[in-house]
Amino acid sequence: MFDMWGPCKKRKTEPNKRETPKTSSDTEEFVVPTSGESSSDSTAITDEKINKALNSLLSRRHSANIEQKFLVEMPDDFFDFWDCCVRLNKEKPEEALSKAGLTLVGPYDVLTRKLDGLKTRCRSSYACHWRYYYDPPEFMTVIAGDEKEYHIGYYRDDPFELPGFVGSMSSKNQGVIKALGGNIFGALHYLRDRMREHSKKAPLQRLYNEIELYAMKKLHSLEVETKSMKERKIVVSPTFHGGVLLFQIVENDEQGMGLELGLDMFTFGHELFHKPVYHVLGLAYDMLGREPYIDILQARMAGDGEEWDTYQHDTRLACKYGKKCYRKSLDHLDKFKHPPKRKQDDDSNQREDEQNPHKKQKVNSNKTSAPNTNQNSSDTEDCVGSTSEEGLCEAPAADDDKTNKATDDTDDELPAPTSEDFDEDIEVPPSPEDVRDNMKQKFLVAMPDDFFDFWDCCVQLNKEKPEEALSTAGLTLVGPYDVLTGKLKGIKPRKISTYVCHWRYFYDPPEFMTVIAGDEKEYHIGYYRDDPHEMPGFAGSMSSVKRGVIKPLGENVFAAVCSHLREKVKEENPFKKTSLQKLYSEVESFAKKKNHSLEAETKGMKQRKKAVVAKTFHGAGIVVPLDEDDNGYREVPETNASLRKMFQKVIDAKTDKQRGQHFDDVQEIITNVQFANDEGDPGMGLEFGLDMFMFGHEEFHKPLYHVLSLAYEILGRKPYIDILQAHLKNRRRGTNLSILEIVE
Repeated sequence: MFDMWGPCKKRKTEPNKRETPKTSSDTEEFVVPTSGESSSDSTAITDEKINKALNSLLSRRHSANIEQKFLVEMPDDFFDFWDCCVRLNKEKPEEALSKAGLTLVGPYDVLTRKLDGLKTRCRSSYACHWRYYYDPPEFMTVIAGDEKEYHIGYYRDDPFELPGFVGSMSSKNQGVIKALGGNIFGALHYLRDRMREHSKKAPLQRLYNEIELYAMKKLHSLEVETKSMKERKIVVSPTFHGGVLLFQIVENDEQGMGLELGLDMFTFGHELFHKPVYHVLGLAYDMLGREPYIDILQARMAGDGEEWDTYQHDTRLACKYGKKCYRKSLDHLDKFKHPPKRKQDDDSNQREDEQNPHKKQKVNSNKTSAPNTNQNSSDTEDCVGSTSEEGLCEAPAADDDKTNKATDDTDDELPAPTSEDFDEDIEVPPSPEDVRDNMKQKFLVAMPDDFFDFWDCCVQLNKEKPEEALSTAGLTLVGPYDVLTGKLKGIKPRKISTYVCHWRYFYDPPEFMTVIAGDEKEYHIGYYRDDPHEMPGFAGSMSSVKRGVIKPLGENVFAAVCSHLREKVKEENPFKKTSLQKLYSEVESFAKKKNHSLEAETKGMKQRKKAVVAKTFHGAGIVVPLDEDDNGYREVPETNASLRKMFQKVIDAKTDKQRGQHFDDVQEIITNVQFANDEGDPGMGLEFGLDMFMFGHEEFHKPLYHVLSLAYEILGRKPYIDILQAHLKNRRRGTNLSILEIVE
């Protein structure tokens, strides 16, 4: 019978052995032979035959090595694709597709010898190597993308057969497998899609052509749906991941039913189903003779089985907030049990660290660097809290009496965020020579053409100090413009947080970047972009007149400045109107010369307005990608007015007990957000997180960071996580938000 948590007794491979023995192939160097370098025809023919024989021998050797570690056999196209990448990049074949943001990973790391020094040589280590959160046992990743968790891999119904097709997965459609073709050369379909989106198409086109020629040479089909895939499609039943089940080899309906239900629970992606998933899927794989998938499934959930068994037998009541609960008191922990932390989360973080060198590690420090601001403070330019040795602001130490104040009801306490809640800041490398790359390196987003054209306009108006060209209107170029003025040269420390907080006002969300500062009422103009990887949707303004409200002014910075100048002319006295009108005419003339629209609402802005799924507190709204079934967003079950009242009750609470009781309503929405994330609706978390941010009180800094950062992660908007983290550590009020005022 099937053993629920132990290794399956029935095996087509090595029985009951978990340790992978060393083989000679682990120590022998893999050298890709070259061809066609001889001068004589007869020798060339001989070399070609030798090369073919060597390639065949090497493929068989490495195929056995990979099968030993990853429990499945790799098809011929896997090795042919490697040879293609060797031709493209002899020194580092795994980076041959870097122009498209792709890297060869997984079993390819056997060929690159990256796995040679692996300390823990057990099957679980290899089975989990580059296996993403939603990858079922049938899916094996071989190519990883650089954004939105995009990855390409083989899908095979039976581990003892060759793959049925090659597909892709990403965080855009979590858990859904998209078929690309019958072999790994089907990755070309991703290149085609990439070329449509990318501005620099020539390098991608060359890469596409080279891979296409090699595929044709090796007689690999580039069809999206081959004949065998169509035949396979006839005998399948769809699951949550959109994959297939081959009922033609299932002896009875119960086996197929268990396989389908188990995969659906797995793809749903919640830890509550881990134990039943393993039981149902493991039994189905055992009955179908697909035992290697049991090993893979068990490795994915290693460490969860025993902990979850203990959790389920725990007699305490289950906390309704689960692992998202913020309560830390002993009274609460005595009454309620919480789900154990999953090992899979740690594995995913480690994998992202390897994939993204800019991903930071957690800081193990007892020092509190929590963001802390005073809601009732005056509009000063000082930092709230003390200043650290590096010059960045830190929250003042909590009052001992207040910290130690405790009652029998302190289970509702809301601890302030500490340094452990944030990632470590990273050092910025030397500045690139290209000014656009320089700005993106420091501010994490690319600047549009109108940004640089406006600089040229200001140079024309004031050659000595272009940043003061608009001083007549009380405006100054700031933020990323300080890269052009040279004010940021030699700044220390050269941290990402230093740059992204430069001229970032208290209520500026991560989506808003200030580029022009006013001289009164905290007025400032900036770009608003929904996605950090895209150009801004519009240019808008914010001020202390309506705190936290973003007012769209136009599609570009020219339209925004002209809109402000028009309003300024109406307000000023006749003596100043002349100079303002002259300035307006010069800016307007330059904008028309560069073909920049000065309309208050362009066609693009109207289209974005239609795509807005929720207004949010700041009024500019949010845009998230929706699929055909409108998955991607669900409404927050409260109006903006009721949310403000809810937040205010937490702030006005006089005791910790009252604060905890009022925070229960907030926690309930956070729980709903978690369910929405699990079901593919990250827009809810984005809306609720931004609402907490725009409310503007430090009491919500920790929950808003967790909610917003997870939403950004799912949506593939990771630069906003860095900006949010830096801002919450250094959230200041006032009119002069230059970081130079702190670090100098």
